[in-house]
Amino acid sequence: MITIDRNDSTPFYRQIYNQVVESIETGAYRMDDRLPSIRKFALDLGVSRNTVEQAYTLLAQEGYAEARPGSGYFINPVDSLRQTTRDFSSEYLADLEKLLVRQKELHNQPPCQFDFAYDRMDAEAFPYSRWARISRDIMLDPCRFDVCRYADRQGLPELREQISTYLIKEQDIVAHPEQIVILPTTRRAFSSILLLFRQDEAVVYVDNPGYPEAYHAARLSGYEVAPHTIYPNFQWSNLKVAPEHADKVKLIYTTPANQYPTNALLGLEERQAFVKWAAENNAYIIEDEYCHEFRYGGPHLPSLHALDTEGRVITMGTFSKSLAPSFCLTYVVLPPKLMLKWLSPPGLLHAQAPWQTQYTLAEFMRGDYWYAHLRRLQTAYRRKYDAILEAIDAYLGDRVEYLQQETGLHVLVRTRDGRPEEELIRLARQAGVRVYPTSQDWVSSKPEDWNYVLVGYSAIPLEKIKAGIRTLAHAWFG
Repeated sequence: MITIDRNDSTPFYRQIYNQVVESIETGAYRMDDRLPSIRKFALDLGVSRNTVEQAYTLLAQEGYAEARPGSGYFINPVDSLRQTTRDFSSEYLADLEKLLVRQKELHNQPPCQFDFAYDRMDAEAFPYSRWARISRDIMLDPCRFDVCRYADRQGLPELREQISTYLIKEQDIVAHPEQIVILPTTRRAFSSILLLFRQDEAVVYVDNPGYPEAYHAARLSGYEVAPHTIYPNFQWSNLKVAPEHADKVKLIYTTPANQYPTNALLGLEERQAFVKWAAENNAYIIEDEYCHEFRYGGPHLPSLHALDTEGRVITMGTFSKSLAPSFCLTYVVLPPKLMLKWLSPPGLLHAQAPWQTQYTLAEFMRGDYWYAHLRRLQTAYRRKYDAILEAIDAYLGDRVEYLQQETGLHVLVRTRDGRPEEELIRLARQAGVRVYPTSQDWVSSKPEDWNYVLVGYSAIPLEKIKAGIRTLAHAWFG
């Protein structure tokens, strides 16, 4: 913001000039931005038009701006920016330089021909036209005026109603819309659940290996965190409660529909035993239905929530895999007792997810659009699943072993010669293939022979899978 300091002996035109130059150097003014008209600027600053014109003329002479007849003054591109007139400390400038270098490293990744990502989706899979039409229609509907006020802090009632219907259809979960909360991101949802319990009275158990965001969220929230290892046998008898935790509330985060990252599936008998154990041991199960939509074989299994009659299961779900990661929409289903606690002060004051995104999704789910989209996506991912396993068998063969249990959106692969994860990722990257680490998914020390890398298939086009795995085989084995 340009201001005039009338106690400063610097001429007014020079004050204007200096501040415009600094605004250019700091990015407030960018190339081809139009400067305010001389008349308006003079009126706003309380100076004469000649003063503003003198400043603009100097800017043009120095190459910072140019006068375009009939249009006014516009910012020129500046090849070599002078030091800003603001006097920052040397420590600030050193930290800024480190920040800029780090940001460049993060955002200037070299291009990759075959990216086997697991946290993105194929750009062709999103229903652009249908979504755009619904989004446009709701902004022309009388409901658009709701955008001018805070929405329900639990989330849009219309969306919670649709999620309630979806849960009973797809997961056998009977949950009233009043039990549902809409939040952005799984981590935010998990952290919000933790707020319902006191740190000194609860302990959080997380899968090991497992979703690392859950572990970090619990630690940063001040909770004691205990890992429990369920891979490879997936037996809940492996869940050992330490004597000092006997009187504490046990909060157990797990992904039974698709245990991340192993893709293991919790069987029906284990699910029944687990829910019974929770009711008998003062425990709450935080059931993350991660990737439950994508199963490629085997029977349909009821969720843990569907087996719970005591209010001991908290269910979480996300639309990141089934719709779009960028929308950051997650839902939480709370037992009535915990929902009453969530609604009491201090609670969450305002809705956490954008109103338009929530309303568009509610309308998208209201008709058959959502279910048709989901079925198309399931069919597409099934084809990719078959293609990636076929390619691994064809080009990598018995030189590797992999974990895949007909669920999820990735395969874990390691070489039989025991090469470490870091080497496999580096060799793949040099060949233009990106695969991903899994060592960070262990919350305590991982076995020496783990060495799995994650090969996802949700984002890569179907037609590139075969060539990508062939290139990966060449990178690893020549």
